[in-house]
Amino acid sequence: MTKTIELTPKTTKWILIINGLINTGIGISQIYIADSWTSWGFLLGLLLIVAGPLFIMYGIVLFSRTNKLIPKIQVDKNGILIKEDIHKGQRKIDWENLKEITYGPFELNFHLSDNKTETVILDTNAAISVDVKRTIREFAEGRPIKIVGG
Repeated sequence: MTKTIELTPKTTKWILIINGLINTGIGISQIYIADSWTSWGFLLGLLLIVAGPLFIMYGIVLFSRTNKLIPKIQVDKNGILIKEDIHKGQRKIDWENLKEITYGPFELNFHLSDNKTETVILDTNAAISVDVKRTIREFAEGRPIKIVGG
């Protein structure tokens, strides 16, 4: 069994799409009311018309469930796969390498068997943070892993 938790709130996707639609609408109106091809209103309109669809595509494509770039935590019987940010790579922590997990507010500290610590900052809302901690606790049951906090 595998459980995947997306770290980005679903509202982010809709905010980007709505922002893109508003920018496109304002851009069209700026071009419509511009005095000439060389006016600032026309140039601003062109900029907003280009930026609007980019925001829409960013919201639709980047935050789709199938995209490998979205921030997520995936927990299964083998370990924890962590993708904190769209600009960072994935990290995998195997259950065998874990000694202790310390929960903090919007933070996970994984203490590994080689005396290293992996820290994950949960840049998300409280509901998703609690869901991540609950899921990790459920999968860690029955293993010799100490869980502190949470």
